[in-house]
Amino acid sequence: MQKVCVLNEIQKLYEPLSLKEKKDFRKKFLEETELSLASFYVCLRGDTFRPLERKLFIEMIQEYGKSEDNSNA
Repeated sequence: MQKVCVLNEIQKLYEPLSLKEKKDFRKKFLEETELSLASFYVCLRGDTFRPLERKLFIEMIQEYGKSEDNSNA
């Protein structure tokens, strides 16, 4: 029997990043929110960020994707 992993909306934004991109993004996000690394992963897994943290996550990851695209151009 195969285990099916269903990604939540936040994970779908985070998952496509490379390991280096995830590390860089995570560092910046944790600096902004002052979340611990453990809390970050709990919130990411359960999509349990507080509303302002969730809004910041989405804004930052969208901007992060744009800046990464521009640096590769």
